[in-house]
Formats: sequence, C-alpha cells, structure tokens
Amino acid sequence: MKKIILFVLTLCLCFTAIGAAFAETAQAEATGTETTAAEAPAADQPASEMTAEELYETGKAAMNAGDYAKALEYCQLAADLGYSEAIKEIGNLYHYGLGMEPDYDKAFEYYQKAADLGNLNAVNNLGNCYLEGHGVEKNEEEAVKYFRTAAEQGIAVAQSNLGYAYLNGRGVSRDYGEAVKYYTLAADQGFSGAQNMLGRCYEYGLGVEQDYGKAFRYYQQAAAQGDTNAQHSLGLFYLNGTGVEQNDEEALKYIRTAAEQGNPEALTTLGYCYAEGRGVTTDLGEAMKYFQLAAEQGSASAQYNIGYNYRYGEGVEQDYAKAMEYFRLAAEQGYPAAIFCIGDCYYLGQGVEKDMDKAAEWYREALDTGYVPDEEDEAHLKAVLGDEYQQK
Repeated sequence: MKKIILFVLTLCLCFTAIGAAFAETAQAEATGTETTAAEAPAADQPASEMTAEELYETGKAAMNAGDYAKALEYCQLAADLGYSEAIKEIGNLYHYGLGMEPDYDKAFEYYQKAADLGNLNAVNNLGNCYLEGHGVEKNEEEAVKYFRTAAEQGIAVAQSNLGYAYLNGRGVSRDYGEAVKYYTLAADQGFSGAQNMLGRCYEYGLGVEQDYGKAFRYYQQAAAQGDTNAQHSLGLFYLNGTGVEQNDEEALKYIRTAAEQGNPEALTTLGYCYAEGRGVTTDLGEAMKYFQLAAEQGSASAQYNIGYNYRYGEGVEQDYAKAMEYFRLAAEQGYPAAIFCIGDCYYLGQGVEKDMDKAAEWYREALDTGYVPDEEDEAHLKAVLGDEYQQK
C-alpha cells in the first residue's frame, strides 16, 4: 500500500473544493464590509434620533464586532422603517446562526421581504436558499434564475455563484466557458472568491487554456484579500514547483497562514509537511495534530491520513480498529485511497474479521472511483479479484 498523504488537487477533488468556495462566497456577502467609524453614528446618539440608515450602520458595526444581539436589535429597528439592507441582514443572522440557532425558514422570509423591495444581494441570497434547500424546497433551476437576475445587475457575489453553477452543472448544463465568463466579471470587481476560482480554472484548463502563470496571479489576488483557499493553493504551487521555482520555505509560509485561519486542506498539507520534513523538522506528532484538526472539519484527505498512520503505527500506537474508523469517514466522501484501504483491511483481517467478499466489493469500488494501484496493491487485487481484475 503506497503512502498518499500530500493533498493533491486532482480534478475530482477540485470539484469538492469548488463547492466549498461557493459556500464562502455566499457567507462573504453575509458579513459584508466592515463599517468604519465615520459611517457609524455617535455612540451616545439615541436610537430614536437615528435615521434608518444610521440604525442599520449601528447594527452592521455591532455584527462586525460580534455583538449579534445588538446587531439584531438595531437592524430590526431599521427594518421596521423599510430599510432593505437591514431586512436582508436579519436574514443573514438567521441563515448563518449568528447569535442564535440557524433558522432557514426565517432567513428565507427576510430575504424575500428585502428582495421585494429591490435589494439585489437579497435576490442572490434567495438563489442560495433554493440551491441548498434552505427554507424552501430545493430547486437548482430556480436558484440560477435568482443568481442571474442579480448578476445581470452587476452583483459580484451573484456573478461568482452563477459561475459556480455553470462550473458544476447545477441548475444549468455544465459549461466551463460560461463559468469563466461570470467568474471574470466578479473577479474584475475584486471579488476574492471568484479570483480564487479563476485560479482553479487556469490551473486545470477548465474553459481556458491551462496557464499556471495566470493561475498563480489570480491566486495571489485572492490570497492578498485573505482567501485561505487561494493561500493554500499558492503554498501547493511552491511545494510542488508548479509554475514557480520549488521552495519549501515559501510554501510553508502560505500553507501556515491558511492553516492558522482554520482552512482544513491547509491543515492537512501542514500535517504532510511535518510528516515528510518539508520546510520543517520531521515531527510525526505534529503531523497527527494537524491531521486531527482538519479531520474534525470533515477533510477526507486528513481522515485518510489519520487512518493510514493508525494502520502503520506512524506517530501513534498501531490500532487497526481506529484505522478502519477513519478510513470509513474518508470513504463516505468518496476518497479512493481510503476505499481501497478498507478492502485491504478486509483482505488481511486488520481491525475487522477477514472477509474476501467484502474485500472484493471495496476493491471494485476503489477502482471505479479512480484509484491507481501500485505493485503491492496489484498483488492483493489479483489475489481477491483474480481474472476479473486482469480484465479491468
């Protein structure tokens, strides 16, 4: 069994990351831009003397400060005066569970009220609700209608979300060229999520000719705005020498920056760096620490790596049962190497009772999901699948 612990962005995993990027673009609109001191009214000004806009700005400032109770109070006062931005913001508080339990039904209600008053960001957020089935029956075609309405009026987050829809074929036929078109519109407005996704498109040649130089530049633009996915991608470029001179120390700077902000794939790659001594002294304990942090956020690659380390006793005491536990978590997300390892464990009786039929079932699934076996793996496949493997 070969050791696969570096987070490599295959095309399959690229689409997983793309889905994550969409969620970030949606929440980026929710938190908005920070209200400056000049925009907010005087701290001692009574609410009864504030205009609707001033009430909203006070609520927005409170939201940025993490005081969600005050944010809701002042946004509600502004909403009572018909201020659509405040109505939309209340929807965001309910949608993202800021200071409360998430309530998608209420979020949808407030987004609809704001949209009815012509608020285009609320129109985009309605599209998000339809796309994910939040507060309304899931309808991807309806989601695209809302994204398109807002995108055509120049709303960057909607343009980015429409790009996401075309890239992943959600509500529309997959069309990489259209995806690039809408991501470019949003990126030209400085929207970091779209800049990051354009980097992905140029890195993998999706809708454009593959161009690592352009990919790198778009990642730089997004990373400068704090986009952790882009920061991680820059780290991988330096780590692998993709389009730039290979440099472990430079790679580690970007990877650590993203990891310190909780990016799960950056945490996984940081774990890899400690496991392999890339830019740091080899430390299997530190590697496991970062894999665990990433796995807790659902990173399939980290879950696989933890399973691998338990299986082979690297940095931890060997424990086949724990290895199987983590392999199953990663396999549930379609991670090919984890699926293969489950087959291996059934074949060898590691952490489970030996079962050739189950081994065969998992081996087939691993091959079907694109797993590429090495020489040792092939020996196991031939022993279990026999002539069936020879024909694949």
